Amino acid sequence: LGGTEQVLWTSSDVAGVVDIELWKGGVFSRTLEAGSANDGTFDWLIPSDVVTGADYTIRVISDDDNAVFDESDGSFSIIDPSITVTRPNGSENWVLLTTEQLTWTSIDVAGLVDIELWKGGVFSRTLEAGSTNDGTFDWLIPGDLVAASDYTVRVISDDDNGVFDESDGAFSLAAPLEPQVVVTQPNGGESWVLGGTEQVLWTSSDVTGLVNIELWK
Repeated sequence: LGGTEQVLWTSSDVAGVVDIELWKGGVFSRTLEAGSANDGTFDWLIPSDVVTGADYTIRVISDDDNAVFDESDGSFSIIDPSITVTRPNGSENWVLLTTEQLTWTSIDVAGLVDIELWKGGVFSRTLEAGSTNDGTFDWLIPGDLVAASDYTVRVISDDDNGVFDESDGAFSLAAPLEPQVVVTQPNGGESWVLGGTEQVLWTSSDVTGLVNIELWK
């Protein structure tokens, strides 16, 4: 609904103009174009008052002879525009001050979208207003957000605020991890010999750059 689709047909030995009709479930629904040029193509802006369904066909009829017509061999569907948030969609555990990718899909949604953050069912902030509807947004999670487990993301069509989707479940935001270095060797009880070579070992998390190695007594 609200999208534009191309209706196509071919004809042979049909003079004059044609009528283009919409049928639903084998019953006439409406005329899409009366007296249309028989050029084999018609751009149809699907109006919002058409009922959604999966049993539509198109019939193209000669104006000169109503017995000369053809109808879609099979039915097609008319659906509402839709947006589906795919990430975050529940149970993700993200960390403040890191970058995460938000993703969504959309059907027949023209124009831009707004991306919003909600917390506990209450609007928190707009992450991006007028974002390109390309299904992805890289979010640098700001450090001023409260660490909690009840966040969701909502993506909304700019053209129609009634077309939106929200994460199916809540996701968590946690405080950044403290940088940490853990010495694993020597770690107590070793007996090392002067003039010998021994290996100093450690692990680290969230530590960037270089380190200094010191001997204490």
